[in-house]
Amino acid sequence: FPSHDRAENGPEWIKLYNAASPELKPRIYLQYMTGMRMSEVCNLKWSYVDLVSRKISLPFRNTKKGKGRDIPLYNEVVQFLAGLPKTSEYVLPSRDGKTPIKSYEKQFVRARNSAGLRAEITTHALRRTRLQIWDRIDERASMAAAGHSHEKVHREHYTEVKSDMLQKL
Repeated sequence: FPSHDRAENGPEWIKLYNAASPELKPRIYLQYMTGMRMSEVCNLKWSYVDLVSRKISLPFRNTKKGKGRDIPLYNEVVQFLAGLPKTSEYVLPSRDGKTPIKSYEKQFVRARNSAGLRAEITTHALRRTRLQIWDRIDERASMAAAGHSHEKVHREHYTEVKSDMLQKL
């Protein structure tokens, strides 16, 4: 993961990334760096990516809530995407090189177990971590990039510290 995020993601994320298969690494990197849902990463098309404007524009049909949204891209992500081969309309196609994958959950669990990480480290935790980092900059912008329309939902699920979180600590 990029050096500017090492303080936030700590050694667990580095262990996860290092334990991931070559096929999984770009998927979890992109999910972590953009806060996209796994299904959004799986179905990401090149036509949604604008490297010049440094954003991904997800259309309404590809989001959970059915509302399109723009996701900002760090320079590192722009470089990462620019370096990928364009063999398909999909950014990270399946092994056949042309169609989208359905999920990378099983690969993720294998990497997590191989790294010796807790079960709480999920694909959704990649999204949650990015949104928490962005939330420190601007809550409204974080909500927009996440596709959340209600502050209560955003805070409750992504930014507020709950008592059970402290107990797990």
